[in-house]
Amino acid sequence: MKKIFLVLVSILLVNVIQSQTVRVFPQTNDQLGGLQSYTFGSTLDGYVVFGGRLDGLHRRQPFAAFDIAGHNLNVSFINPTSGNVVHHNTSSLPDEVEEQMHSTNACFVQKDNRLYVVGGYGYSAIQNDHITFPSLLVFDIELLRAAVIGQTDMNGALLARVEDDRFAVTGGKLVKMNNQFFLVGGHRFDGRYNPMGPNNGPGFSQTYSSAIRRFEVANDLVVTWYDEWYDEALLHRRDFNVLPSLDLSSMSENISVYSGVFQVNDDIPFLNAVNVTASGYNEVNNFAQYYNHYHCATLPIYNASQQKVEHYFFGGIAQYYDSLGIMVQNNNVPFVKTIACVTQSANGQWQESLVPQLLPGYLGAGAELLPANGMNEWNNGIIQLTTEQLSMDSVLVGYIYGGISSSEKNVFWSNSILSTAANVWMAVYYYPALSNTVLNQHSVNGLKWHVYPNPFNNKVIVQFYSRDSKPVQLTWRDLKGSIIEQTLLDNVQVGKNEFVYENKANWLGGTYFLTIDANGQSAVQKVIFEE
Repeated sequence: MKKIFLVLVSILLVNVIQSQTVRVFPQTNDQLGGLQSYTFGSTLDGYVVFGGRLDGLHRRQPFAAFDIAGHNLNVSFINPTSGNVVHHNTSSLPDEVEEQMHSTNACFVQKDNRLYVVGGYGYSAIQNDHITFPSLLVFDIELLRAAVIGQTDMNGALLARVEDDRFAVTGGKLVKMNNQFFLVGGHRFDGRYNPMGPNNGPGFSQTYSSAIRRFEVANDLVVTWYDEWYDEALLHRRDFNVLPSLDLSSMSENISVYSGVFQVNDDIPFLNAVNVTASGYNEVNNFAQYYNHYHCATLPIYNASQQKVEHYFFGGIAQYYDSLGIMVQNNNVPFVKTIACVTQSANGQWQESLVPQLLPGYLGAGAELLPANGMNEWNNGIIQLTTEQLSMDSVLVGYIYGGISSSEKNVFWSNSILSTAANVWMAVYYYPALSNTVLNQHSVNGLKWHVYPNPFNNKVIVQFYSRDSKPVQLTWRDLKGSIIEQTLLDNVQVGKNEFVYENKANWLGGTYFLTIDANGQSAVQKVIFEE
């Protein structure tokens, strides 16, 4: 298979911005074992973990993808201070609850001592098939911890199971804001996974929710639904990162929706982001996220002294990564080691920057950051550092556990086992006085452009966004800088635009540089032509 790659020549990627930074410190705990795409809740002295997969990236062969042997059948309690890990099976619970607890990519959120778990994908013996579970489970996390440690019946920790097809979501995210739960994006996937599609071999059905589903859960655990917000263009995404945030102009809580897959008409990640408030949602203007596109370990922090929200992303899978100051585009969407930060400022600007540390391997995908004990959180879960913490040299903010460990950037199309569930435990520290992240200028130029396929041999598509209808110029140059072809686009539309270069079979094979000049912005991409 040809390698598909492209380089954004980041001649503007030199600005150091005033953003704090984080560092990760790998630690060893042989009791943990590997686990990815799991559910967790925090207790006074540790973490309760269940569900997820014991293997790596799902295999492309249907018989091997999401096989039953990879289900995590235990509930575990992890004590980060002592390092002790206690496992307990779920056999005391009703079958329909037990099956859902073994699922992967569930949507979950904790509020006080209650852990709310929605959906998830896995094998159901009751249905004799792989399904997305159509239920909400509510647990008392402290009682669940006690049952695990005491190896006792777990039924007392299960507060409710509410069945409703609107809960049948996997790969989405659940956030509680004010009194409402927001079930963002995701999809319903029923049947055995098959990369060749639903009509080849073992069939499946897949329906993106393309929505934000809103509901409340009363103290007596009665669920009340509100009208869902449906948007095929902005919300057709899954396996993404959704983080709690703040509107710094009003100090009201909101939610930030980042990247995810797949675009409606292209099998590539989204670059844009969506801001969700209590009353609606909107696309974030003049912002693109180039790093950390799939779900990975994340950290949301509000720094009151800087009046900034900082969202940190640790590794995972992405269409872009940095290589010695040059942003590389890989349309195979590989595993990456990138740590990045999206800063939201009081003036409403969002911008992405790189943290000058890489993860110690291709890690982070399907991992979670477990917040350290004593973190001060707003109602929606964003961490606010105290005045005392902001005066410290460093603050332990949490631990990254598990995820997928890959031996190479791209492993999906190999029949060999090249990835595993990561037996990883990394302490994460925040440095209030350290400001050395590097701004990604492409994140704020508003172009959000793709060039694909790359390499190409006859046809190549240029996709970009424009804030106005002014003409846009595209210029091709060879390695010597000589102009090969220039195109002036005078039918530009506000929003998304595409231009197709066809019949280039007469071009000489090799490397070209494509420059776009639009909206007062200029950017260059390296494109490879194969004869």
